[in-house]
Amino acid sequence: MASFSVLFGIWFYSRGSIFSTFRQANIDQSFLHFGTTPIPTASSSQYAVAIFLGKWWDEKDSDGDDIDSYYVAARTLVYQLLYAPETKFTSPVSVVILATEAVRESKRQRLRADGAIVVDTERLNHSLEIGVAQYREVFDKLRAFDPTVMPFEKVALIDADMVVTRPLDALFQDTNTTLSPVDNSKLPAADLPELPDSYTFAATPDIPARKQIFPPDVDNEWHRDYFNAGVMLSSPNDKLFQYYLAILAQPDIFGHMWPEQDLLNFAHRWDGPMPWRQLNLSWHLKPPLEVDVDAGMAMLHCKYWESGEDSCHRISRARRWQMQGFWEGIERKNIRA
Repeated sequence: MASFSVLFGIWFYSRGSIFSTFRQANIDQSFLHFGTTPIPTASSSQYAVAIFLGKWWDEKDSDGDDIDSYYVAARTLVYQLLYAPETKFTSPVSVVILATEAVRESKRQRLRADGAIVVDTERLNHSLEIGVAQYREVFDKLRAFDPTVMPFEKVALIDADMVVTRPLDALFQDTNTTLSPVDNSKLPAADLPELPDSYTFAATPDIPARKQIFPPDVDNEWHRDYFNAGVMLSSPNDKLFQYYLAILAQPDIFGHMWPEQDLLNFAHRWDGPMPWRQLNLSWHLKPPLEVDVDAGMAMLHCKYWESGEDSCHRISRARRWQMQGFWEGIERKNIRA
């Protein structure tokens, strides 16, 4: 008999017209063996998705792993990228979890069993005091752009709390993810290190007061030149990474409300030497709106554990339960084998 989560995932995915593009909940699991599914590695793939995972901010030793909503979200995102028929990659792309030292070994093992590459990330030292507990490790996200950690041609750093609606292979071919020359007429301050000759950095604008229109008229939106860090694509480069670290060592020169997002917006400000370029708006915008769902936006940024009956949260909860049902089905099948 199917478990509650299997039935719930299938039911939730098939209910209502907003799930019309997500109805393939009955997955052929015959090709999988729990914990041994091969995935592309750095040697066979030029591209990677990086998913950052830090310690759940108020985790207690007695808590089970699933109390950590970002861990469950990371598992759900891995499932969407590697297994869900309607969203999995169709070409070799590595899926990498950047785990801080505080992440439990049991979570690392589970994510490896799910098919992700789990990389232990060394803490980045800084003097900035971060008052919000859940943001205290976010500067370690910069490791996604460290070529010694992520030896790929292109890396997309994607927040764990992301709903995927279609395969993301073409993200790495977006026209604004090619190398751009550094503008030497806008050199950084003398106390910042040498810049690379070229760089790649692309994202989408953060538009907090969006209207129910897609695509939005971003050129006339407030905050137009400030990007959201939920989806960022770059080509790891040592000089660029060292430049980020040098900025981190001078916290007075960038904002602190959204720590790593503000740092990267300073590094790639439009009036600087390495301005960020805009991904096609069909990939991601925050906040997600109903019009985005209707338009088939590729990534919807919302947390399954938050209450809300908008389409994004409903789909997010459905994805979470489909992931759990998928793995429970495989485990049950292996027990019977």
